[in-house]
Amino acid sequence: MNEVETETKTVTSASVSISTSTSTSTSTSISTSSLISILTLKNLKMENTKKHQAIYHFIIDESGSMRGSINDIKEGLSAQLTEISKLSQENPNMEIRVGYTSFNSNYKHHLMNASQKNVAQISDINYCPHGSTALLDAMGFTMEKLEQIQQEEEHVMPTTVVCIIMTDGHENASRVYTHLHIKEKIAKLRATDKWTILFVGADIDTTIMKRDMGIYESESMQIRKDMQKDQFWGRVSNYMREDVAYKIGHGKANKNFKKDENKSN
Repeated sequence: MNEVETETKTVTSASVSISTSTSTSTSTSISTSSLISILTLKNLKMENTKKHQAIYHFIIDESGSMRGSINDIKEGLSAQLTEISKLSQENPNMEIRVGYTSFNSNYKHHLMNASQKNVAQISDINYCPHGSTALLDAMGFTMEKLEQIQQEEEHVMPTTVVCIIMTDGHENASRVYTHLHIKEKIAKLRATDKWTILFVGADIDTTIMKRDMGIYESESMQIRKDMQKDQFWGRVSNYMREDVAYKIGHGKANKNFKKDENKSN
């Protein structure tokens, strides 16, 4: 849960009347929630010493075909949480947040915009593969939530999002979102210069999937599940470290999040 959102929504339906004595004896009425939101954002801006916020969110396939990858996924996600904690400590001028959503026949948000403090309290990754592949719903609902968070946090400091999706199968269970919905959403988010997408296919040809969702070749990876520790998790750790350095220097999304390792960077 977004910490700013939690604070500003503490008071909801009550209202307060503020009277001002002037030559015309006018009276102004505003809602308590609006007043608290204004004061909260003002205080956060005054107290905040960080220059940028980066959100890294993983959307991971938890369908039945991923059963052979339980240990690799849990170890890989744990390694990313550890890496993000290190990056937070090494870069005090940047606020680094993390999230994790899994999907099978449904989707579940395990972490959403979590701070280093909250990440440090996680002792085990919840990952139990079963069911089908509601890829589009997982992507759609997660991106909608992250978009809301990013827009709210942007009032406090410049905020960017990196959304990393990993799947080993084609869509077969979504009930709300279509390929066209996702294609339009990705195009909209990409155009803000605040978002980066990385779509990872494990033991699967994602050519048609990328075309249908409007994902660029530079935003995708192909890996083998039995080699994901090196081909995916290890590389993503390096990408995040380079991404943080880029954002500290440029203050915007890094369109080259996935480096072309066959060329000099």
